[in-house]
Amino acid sequence: MNQMDFSKLKFPFFVLVAAVIITAGGMLALQNFVKPTPIAQTQEDTPSLSLLNNIEYYHSYCEVPMKLTDGVFQWTENFLCNQEPTFGFLFQIYNEKIAIGDLNFDGKSDAAVVLATNYGGSGNFRELAVVLSQDGTFKHVASVDIGDRVIVNEISIQSSRILLDMVVHGPEDGACCPTQAVLKIFRFDVESQELIEI
Repeated sequence: MNQMDFSKLKFPFFVLVAAVIITAGGMLALQNFVKPTPIAQTQEDTPSLSLLNNIEYYHSYCEVPMKLTDGVFQWTENFLCNQEPTFGFLFQIYNEKIAIGDLNFDGKSDAAVVLATNYGGSGNFRELAVVLSQDGTFKHVASVDIGDRVIVNEISIQSSRILLDMVVHGPEDGACCPTQAVLKIFRFDVESQELIEI
């Protein structure tokens, strides 16, 4: 039986071992020194329903700031609103109606929110509110009344305009039951910091 001549294999074998060691060392060096650039972690860039449910809004009629908790600010007993006692008080985001988009042309995501207030009676007053991204936080800056017991089917932001698909009261409608479908459009005026219907 012929014996294999290992002397012929020594050079290729050592070359192979050296190549493996160099490759492994190179991979270890890459692992230690060539790391992916981390993505900077910042505050929430885009307002969410959760965020909007837990920020402060300035109540336009009571003329005081009110911080929502899980979407609600509520008093079960008499609450003084603009020095007038109420039978109860409930201030909240109406049916989770929010829209996200740039409203002041700065390239950042803002929000439009429908708020609702009940003072303990049958009325349920809606207002459209603008929440702007300012210096890493979100701030309520403007509101406009949109009616008592109106229905907001949908809210959206298109080309920095706020669109409200609504049902409002027609001439023959009772306060409880609006029937007239409308599309209302608002813009946020940067100079006056007001919502303007267009």
